Amino acid sequence: MGTNPGGILTQNPQFIPEEKNFGTLHCGHGGNASYGSRIGPHLDGVMDRPSVWIDGVQVMDHGRLVPKYLSAELDSWLQEYARS
Repeated sequence: MGTNPGGILTQNPQFIPEEKNFGTLHCGHGGNASYGSRIGPHLDGVMDRPSVWIDGVQVMDHGRLVPKYLSAELDSWLQEYARS
């Protein structure tokens, strides 16, 4: 799950910061040992505004972390960030 609130989008296939953007979910398949100069297949997928459940417990709802799992201070900061 992405945690970078200042993330960007790019078309450069060698630089994929959007997989870390806040409110996204990234899945990668294939080897990662040669990251930067990959040998062999590696496929990445980035989902925007996912809903995520872990062991039957929802931790993300449409790209927003479920507040009951956050400290009040972090939840307040996220609410303010979402408004900007």
